[in-house]
Amino acid sequence: MKKIPILLVFLLLFSSVSTVTYAKEDSLTALKAQITSLQKQVKELTTKVKSYSSDNSKLKNDLKKTKKDNARLTDQLKKAKKDNARLTDQLKDVTSQLDKETKSNITAENVYKKMIALKEQYPEGMRWTNDNYYEWKGGIYSAGYGCAGFAFILSDKAFGSLPARNHKNFDNIQVGDIIRINNNTHSVVILSIDEATVTLAEGNYNSSIHWGRVLTLKQLKDAGDYIMTRYPK
Repeated sequence: MKKIPILLVFLLLFSSVSTVTYAKEDSLTALKAQITSLQKQVKELTTKVKSYSSDNSKLKNDLKKTKKDNARLTDQLKKAKKDNARLTDQLKDVTSQLDKETKSNITAENVYKKMIALKEQYPEGMRWTNDNYYEWKGGIYSAGYGCAGFAFILSDKAFGSLPARNHKNFDNIQVGDIIRINNNTHSVVILSIDEATVTLAEGNYNSSIHWGRVLTLKQLKDAGDYIMTRYPK
């Protein structure tokens, strides 16, 4: 059996120890690198957490402010509703009072005065045809051309925004009533009523404004189709 030289044994042992040492140093270096990486990640996470905490705090403050603003707006809305209800009641009272005053002023004399006052603006003989148009406040019809348009002008001047209604009782004709005559082809307005006659105002009479045509009550009844009146019931 051959003997292994002592020097060779020593060299083999030294080589093994060095290999182990180098392996440990490489592992330690890798571990340090991992620790450094983890520390860096921890710092980044800590920064993010601080940022999230700051944002969360800001959001909480914003939420508190929003709630306060919402409460304030809710109070303002409640107040506005109360004010609106109060103003609505006041408007109803004023409207009711105006209606009472308007109805009390609806007399044949006042109606005549208001209509005849337009004679200066719409003089006798002024050209007036179906090209002339007027939007009516009395309801039933929204507007009229020609004779109807002129009748509606006088009616609104006398009655304002009071609603109109139709009837066919020619024994109950009043000053300011609009009469449709001649097979519902022409509109005239009653200016005045005597015992046996009526005096009319009309537009598109021979293509012009005409004040003062007189018909007997019989002629009016024979020619009449229906009556539009705005006197309150």
